[in-house]
Amino acid sequence: VEEKDFPTAFDMLAAGRYRVSERSAVTVSKPGGEVSATALNDIVVVREMSGHASALDLKVDGRDATRYMADGIIVATPTGSTAYSLSAGGPVLMPDSASFVVTPMNPHALGVRPMVVSDDARFTVTSCPRANAGAEKLGVYADGRNVFLLEGGESAEIAKAGRGVPMVELEGYDPYAVLSRK
Repeated sequence: VEEKDFPTAFDMLAAGRYRVSERSAVTVSKPGGEVSATALNDIVVVREMSGHASALDLKVDGRDATRYMADGIIVATPTGSTAYSLSAGGPVLMPDSASFVVTPMNPHALGVRPMVVSDDARFTVTSCPRANAGAEKLGVYADGRNVFLLEGGESAEIAKAGRGVPMVELEGYDPYAVLSRK
């Protein structure tokens, strides 16, 4: 709700003219470790130190999916698909889509595009050495908060959180209207 609409929103809340929906959240951890962070919008894995592209191997449900030569990748929920992922060229996912989007950041190949995957998928992102140099240090961020660093050969595991995030939707909420305004 925009600030100018606060009085109307408070009236609607007081009158019970809303519903609570559950939005998907995503977790990130190091393999074998406990969950390190949960995010409503996205998990970002991005180069930290140099101006060189990073090599990132992506596995989906334990299967090799692709190797990205890019600044990093964004794994976004439907809620996060209209934020950083959209700015990086990713598609918009509707809140009830039961999917995630993997969006490469500044990929160094013409044919690399975002990938939409079921939100039941489990992702493993691994920092790999480049052909002419070692692996880049990668920062792992959950909704913009630094969670941990990946050194060469280390991985991050990303998956749907065990529970979602409750969101209040005022009577008349229409995600398509919100998208149109943006």
